[in-house]
Amino acid sequence: MAGDSFELRLRMGAMVAKAVDAEVIDALTSLTVQGASRDRSGFQITFRLDHGGRLERVLLPGGYFDPMIRVIAEVIVRGKSHVIMDGVITQQEVRPAVGGQGATLMITGEDLTAAMDLVDLTGFPFPGMPDVAQVGSVLARYAVLGVLPVVVPPPYIDIPNPLEHIPHQSGTDYQFLRSLADAVGYVFHLEPGPRPGMSRAYWGPEVRQGAVQPALAVDLDADTKVQSLSFRLDGLSRATTVAWMMERRTKVSLPIPLPDILPLRPRLARRPAVPWRVVQHGHAGAATDPIMLTKLAVGRMLRHADAVVGEGSLDVVRYGQVLEPRRLVGVQGAGPAYDGNYYVTRVTHSIQRGAYTQTFSLAREGTGAVEERVTV
Repeated sequence: MAGDSFELRLRMGAMVAKAVDAEVIDALTSLTVQGASRDRSGFQITFRLDHGGRLERVLLPGGYFDPMIRVIAEVIVRGKSHVIMDGVITQQEVRPAVGGQGATLMITGEDLTAAMDLVDLTGFPFPGMPDVAQVGSVLARYAVLGVLPVVVPPPYIDIPNPLEHIPHQSGTDYQFLRSLADAVGYVFHLEPGPRPGMSRAYWGPEVRQGAVQPALAVDLDADTKVQSLSFRLDGLSRATTVAWMMERRTKVSLPIPLPDILPLRPRLARRPAVPWRVVQHGHAGAATDPIMLTKLAVGRMLRHADAVVGEGSLDVVRYGQVLEPRRLVGVQGAGPAYDGNYYVTRVTHSIQRGAYTQTFSLAREGTGAVEERVTV
């Protein structure tokens, strides 16, 4: 499927996805892909199901669109390739022709974490392995799918003594990886690409630094690049986290407020919102392991860090490239309070014939730009 300055390429197949036939791409009427920083990605594709056509006669009854069939969606925008989805079908829906409306086939799916969420391996042991080693061991099972692990060790590493305690898996691989990430304030997700058939399995903190995507320009006449954009400041979203630590010898518990700055999460706002709320982790008198308590408290602190949310939509061709989630992007033209850089928390791709739009969500901890100039 092609449009002005963009082209969609679709691959499907069991395990190894191959370029679809011309009949399949011609029957495609719409594709939607959702990607978010803290959730698994998903997709939905709608096909025209012509009576007597090859999709209806051969491909559909032959299992071409069955659950667990792999689907890879790639878009070419101004000559640059972007893999926006690598996942598997989880559901199909057929709507026969009724009242003059043609028949349609709709397939819904999720990224390759769906394959990690099939088998309950509760009880699988990891003797002498800290969290980061457990994550690497689990992800190694999916190398055959082209999944490349990117694992960032947490700031506090606790190596369990096998003579005292052996960690065990709880739930499916996906549930286990998410629980390990949540415990230290990390995220776990798959990022499709950089080439078709490859995915990066990221287990680590939300990294809010690095290259910044071109600015989302608003209210700048001919330079405007977004269709809509709004911002919301939630005065109760940020919180100070207090961890109760027990001194081993005296058995006295002390409240320790956690700092607001982490090396991999530098400030994006000049004026962070005041954390009016105070949340506690642990409680006075609790004999909790200090390393584990610190890991859990840091995780809670990160979940209460953002106060400003931006939401909007854009035309990809006008913007000039694909806006990617889990990256930084600049905003220009929204005024001194809301200009500057943001973290892209969610992106939804909507592709139809001749049209490619995206809706998005942005986040940061307050108002005012740390860096006055943004990437254009």
